[in-house]
Amino acid sequence: MLAPLAAVAGGVFAARFADFSTPDVALGAACAALLAAFGLRRPDLHATRAGMTACLLGFALCAAWLQGLSLRPAPDRVDQVLDRAAVDWDLPLRWQGWVRSPPRDLGDADQLVLEVESITGVGPAHGGVQATVAREPGDPPLALRYGDRVEWLGRPRRLANLGNPGAFDRVGWLARRRIHLAVSVRPKAPWAPLPGRGGSRFEAWRWRLRELLRQRLRALAARAGRSGSDAEASLEAMLLGERAALRPGLRADFQRSGVYHVLVVSGLHVGLLAAAAFWLCRLVGAPRRWGAAAGLAAAVGYALLLEDSTPTGRAAWMLALYTAAALLFRQRRPLNVIAAVALGFLLFQPALLADVGFQLSFLSVGLIAGIVAPLFERTVEPWRQAFRQPWNADLDLHLDAAAAARRVRLREWLEPLERLSRLPRPWASGLLVAAARSGLAVVSMALLSSVLSLGLAGPLAWHFQQFAGGGPLANLFAAPLLAVIVPAGLLGLALDAAPLYTLAARAVEALAAVARWTVETLPLDRDVPPPPAWLVAAALAAAVGWGWALRRPRFGLLLAAAPACLAAACIVVHPFPPAIEPGKLELTAIDVGQGDALLLGLPDGSAGLVDAGGLPRYGPDPASFDIGEEVVAPYLWRRSIRRLAFLAVTHPDADHLGGAAAILRRFPVDRLWLGPVSYPAYEPLLALAKERGVPVERLSQGRTLSLGGAAFDALWPPATASPLAASNNNSLTLLVRYGSHELLLAGDLESDGEAAVAQAVRGYNGEVLKLAHHGSRTSSTSLLLQTFRPELAIASVGLGNPFGHPHAAALDRLRAAHARLYRTDLDGAVTVLSDGRRLEIRSFRRP
Repeated sequence: MLAPLAAVAGGVFAARFADFSTPDVALGAACAALLAAFGLRRPDLHATRAGMTACLLGFALCAAWLQGLSLRPAPDRVDQVLDRAAVDWDLPLRWQGWVRSPPRDLGDADQLVLEVESITGVGPAHGGVQATVAREPGDPPLALRYGDRVEWLGRPRRLANLGNPGAFDRVGWLARRRIHLAVSVRPKAPWAPLPGRGGSRFEAWRWRLRELLRQRLRALAARAGRSGSDAEASLEAMLLGERAALRPGLRADFQRSGVYHVLVVSGLHVGLLAAAAFWLCRLVGAPRRWGAAAGLAAAVGYALLLEDSTPTGRAAWMLALYTAAALLFRQRRPLNVIAAVALGFLLFQPALLADVGFQLSFLSVGLIAGIVAPLFERTVEPWRQAFRQPWNADLDLHLDAAAAARRVRLREWLEPLERLSRLPRPWASGLLVAAARSGLAVVSMALLSSVLSLGLAGPLAWHFQQFAGGGPLANLFAAPLLAVIVPAGLLGLALDAAPLYTLAARAVEALAAVARWTVETLPLDRDVPPPPAWLVAAALAAAVGWGWALRRPRFGLLLAAAPACLAAACIVVHPFPPAIEPGKLELTAIDVGQGDALLLGLPDGSAGLVDAGGLPRYGPDPASFDIGEEVVAPYLWRRSIRRLAFLAVTHPDADHLGGAAAILRRFPVDRLWLGPVSYPAYEPLLALAKERGVPVERLSQGRTLSLGGAAFDALWPPATASPLAASNNNSLTLLVRYGSHELLLAGDLESDGEAAVAQAVRGYNGEVLKLAHHGSRTSSTSLLLQTFRPELAIASVGLGNPFGHPHAAALDRLRAAHARLYRTDLDGAVTVLSDGRRLEIRSFRRP
């Protein structure tokens, strides 16, 4: 099944770059079928190979056709309907539909998924929309359940990805969940119930059961005295897939220690549940077949229960095929089972090939089946056979000569131990054998975790920019603890048994302590820039070669593992320089939604950052997250930037300051630049800078610095600026000079501040202006534009932001000043390069 899987994956990948029409695919598939039939009917080996190649070509063509079909939207899909109706996207619409995913509390808003049925004044439509309902302080959360039909008033927003290289494909991720539009609902906006119900009865039953289990879990936590604790939040995540209550610090500990996979419901949880059900049946004397059937039923039921059951569904299908092979007395080939399940999922939903979870799930189980299994056969399995009933000499007859000789030597060691200890044979040998088997289990877990760490180093660095070096050690404790948490937690939940819940909660607390100890005591985790694509491909090829070599005894274990270890070492060390052009000054406005984050590449090859904020609610994701952690840091790592010469924060607004703490935590920073005014919002950042040993410099009007081959002039605010004034007008304003070019970075200045800056830049022949306050009505004044005379203006704004930035009046003034405008909401990340004489500009969407 591996060859058809590779052909289907290749076809899906090819469909991203070319359009495969139905007639073209039909003709190609017919030709491939004829070639396959001709080649497979002839006894010639070359003809047979040609026929097999034609078969695989047919698989690839069909997969490309299916992927093309999935990318063509239905004409009545909600976003297509709005486009044809030419609605005004700035005005709210009245929608009718039903609740597909009940509200999730975001603190100051609710987020839910609604299935649209019709739109007033537009007509029938279908498809999911992600609605974010703002709340005023004191407002209760929305009380809606799955299937409730409602009418609501909300403003539509197109889904869009951030325009940065390598940015997360949120549009594709939501499309795979049948969500095609976002809707913003203002506080107090009317919600009217409609008669009838939507959805299916099974889904309604599943949501009611999940809510019942969630309430029972919280009641058990209250009875155990752990209400509101990390243990309660962790158990909700591990057992029910509810991660909203997880504390960010707890998430970070699990991620950086390499055990985050135990904190989210995955195939590992399904396997542990199935194993627990199997052994429970065996303990009561049930036949193995009954135990296997019980394990499969438990896995399938658990997968159906969960809201986003894709990972557990994949595990349940693999378990079903593997169990079916055992029940039908067929040879069980794990790689074939894995490939068959992956093939089925790709044929059903080709877009899954781009899903990170899909890639990591099948790569993990592929590494286990392709490398760990043969590695165990050559290392652990011979010793396991030796310690299996060592006094039973009849077993020697069923083993190969080397294994039998090992058992004979073991008995020679055990006989003196029996005489010296004066214990009965079962006791004397039993203690030693139990200790040896425990040691073998530890070695097995260490080998498994090490192989996964090496094999997944490339994909994890590519997608998440992390390498958890402490993972192999932390997993030695995480695996047995999870084997307690999943069965005890689910059984306690089903039986409403507080003692079982307490056992699971204590195991969770021990697991959290292990994760925290691994991070604090063993600083082996590293932030790793994404490796080049060729290095990731080489690492995957080395993993394939490792599995191939392990099945050939002539290759030693170290020789087989050497290429994979070398590739992983290159990924972790990342011996590649930053992607900054020496001898040039670079200004890149990173797309962070509604906010500012400006990268400055200096002529000496170093880099600095001005602001690191953004309001994601008006950008890529309605849910709150750290823009520095999720957007700015990954962009810097993708440029192989691992150190910053400076971090400047212009003023304390969240859309500028919000991600600065994450940047200080994740990057060595040589200096922190702030304006002369102290604000309470700066206190956590200053404390973090002191903890990390980062010197703080207060810049005020008249200060000039030379750094990295460029000159920095602080134009505003003055040292006597009042903290009572609006923070926008106290924005730290920098003029960056290199050669004959000047770049003005104006923070969120408004008209009063711009008037003072206009006096300071008089006489400069300005080239680049970063628009103050995102191009608001009160900024980008005619006075500043006539004085500085920029040839190019950059607006850092979020797509569809509710503030109307950049304002029409500011756009009119820019046109009058003949300044060419680039906007991050339309152009993506905007980059300006200067060699001191000539300017070069490019953007993510307009190269």
